[in-house]
Amino acid sequence: MKILGKIENSRLPDVETQRLFLRHRTVADAKDILAYVSLPEVAIPAAFPLVKTLEDEINYIEKFYPQRLVEEKLPAGWGLTLKGQNRVIGSVDFNKRHEDKVLEIGYTLHPDYWGQGYIPEACQALLEIGFGQMKLEKILIHCYDYNRQSQRVAEKLGFRFLEGGEPIEDPAGRSCRNWTYQLTKQEWEANKGKTEILEATRQFVQNALEGEASGHDWRHIVRVTNTTVTLAKQEKADLFICQMAALLHDIADEKLNPSQEVGLKKVRDFLGSQGLGQEQIEQIMAIVANISFKGGKEPDQPLSLEGKIVQDADRLDAIGAIGIARTMAYSGNKGRPIHDPSMKPRENLTYEDYRNGQDTAIMHFYEKLLKLKDLINTPAAKQVAQGRHDFLLTYLNQFYAEWDGER
Repeated sequence: MKILGKIENSRLPDVETQRLFLRHRTVADAKDILAYVSLPEVAIPAAFPLVKTLEDEINYIEKFYPQRLVEEKLPAGWGLTLKGQNRVIGSVDFNKRHEDKVLEIGYTLHPDYWGQGYIPEACQALLEIGFGQMKLEKILIHCYDYNRQSQRVAEKLGFRFLEGGEPIEDPAGRSCRNWTYQLTKQEWEANKGKTEILEATRQFVQNALEGEASGHDWRHIVRVTNTTVTLAKQEKADLFICQMAALLHDIADEKLNPSQEVGLKKVRDFLGSQGLGQEQIEQIMAIVANISFKGGKEPDQPLSLEGKIVQDADRLDAIGAIGIARTMAYSGNKGRPIHDPSMKPRENLTYEDYRNGQDTAIMHFYEKLLKLKDLINTPAAKQVAQGRHDFLLTYLNQFYAEWDGER
């Protein structure tokens, strides 16, 4: 991250992050900004009415920022642009002052760019300036209780859930509560190193899995990591170790490497480059090396609580609706048929049979997916697994009926 100056004339300095260039928004950006602030899925969760015309957006840029500066002494925020491009795809601001040294962050992003970590990346820069240059004591994030995406942003940035608030209505009239997340300067300083390592890990994994089409892609990693965070908080596990292992859990997989040994060396080399302690490295490596299904066999070494949580999150992503979609994607990628009634599920599979034998997508249900419910480790994950398992059974009943022409 490069902060290109200091706050001057009530404007945040431009900032370069790994993928973004954060700069002042101007009237020239109004058309690009209108493209997303006019969308209900952007405006309503951000707690402002839809911006309907270009004139309205120009008026907002020309008049609202100066007014806010006078009334609340808040610096004008950033437009998010991808490096090498000038189009504004989102915005990040300090949008409200609660006390002299307590500000609130607000952000919006065009839906085409959701799920790629751009908002946490931009917010990291805002935290750096807020706690560094502005000497803030606390920073808050507010989001509606149904806005899981914003809640995950707050969690990734190290914010703590503070309170749920009284029942209110969002701009669309939906009943909800306004949740408050808080980060103090002391917490930020303590978490700063871990947050930077997590962001570097996200970039490393996303780059490594670029073009992956067998169901072990970046979106799978995001889902597993999000589920891991949820389970880790319920089980009171080491959140940092859980997140790191979840992000890296497929990098060493034999499906994506010449061998597991090659993949594990790749993971260890990356961890060593991030300045982690040897104990942390060994904790993460033990999880990455041992959470794979391997035909349902026991891992080579017992899993820690953190390992069980990551394994549960990975297995939950293999069942239910997502699991079915991934099975079909993987089978198609490997050139395997959807179903062949003459081929029966194999019992007592060795690891080599599981990895290298010929099967169909439907056989995979019986050889793996339907077994996972009983292999889940943690109580919270078991509750989720039951519902997803039941969905698999419902799908199979419908599949066979359609295959036989009965429905």
